[in-house]
Amino acid sequence: MNLNIVRMDGLTRFNAGLSVGDTIKIKSIRKIKVKDAKKVILEPYKDNVVIHFLPEVVSKSLVGLCVHEGCVITPSSKTKTSNFLREFFGSEWSELFSETELLVKKTIPKGYVRITNETELELLGKKIHGDTGIPENRVIEVKKMPNLKGMIEVKSLKEMKKLSNYFLINKYENSKQVIYFTDKYYLKLPKKKRR
Repeated sequence: MNLNIVRMDGLTRFNAGLSVGDTIKIKSIRKIKVKDAKKVILEPYKDNVVIHFLPEVVSKSLVGLCVHEGCVITPSSKTKTSNFLREFFGSEWSELFSETELLVKKTIPKGYVRITNETELELLGKKIHGDTGIPENRVIEVKKMPNLKGMIEVKSLKEMKKLSNYFLINKYENSKQVIYFTDKYYLKLPKKKRR
């Protein structure tokens, strides 16, 4: 039965500039040439969103996806969590990645590209220095005080450093304290006084 209906998910409709119920006219269908991506740069699509995942983690869920500059994508749960994450967080990737919309800022080469295991993936963020032992490219400074309600407090920088192997760590500070946090865990430290 030919209903002349095209079914697509919400992100596909958004990237096509369409809404549910729109009427479109398809003049012709052409095959798109897709090259393997050497590099893809992503950033949060929405304002005031902090990415909690490392590029290496996100890239596993994007292998095989075709993208172009300006489109919005959401990581999927093609891979199961590692034993560490399953024990530590008690959840699958789908829960951790939910509602994480990423804008494709730049691709190399230009045009339509396919993300592969060889693609270099970069998540844009502000890098800072510190003496925490956490690599500087794992820490992003934020200006908004996090809501710690329902989050689990870790007891040491050593634990937070371990988390940085899997997630980007957000850092918030004011005149009295410094807070390092992910979406589920946080560490509160008193701010060091300058001599």
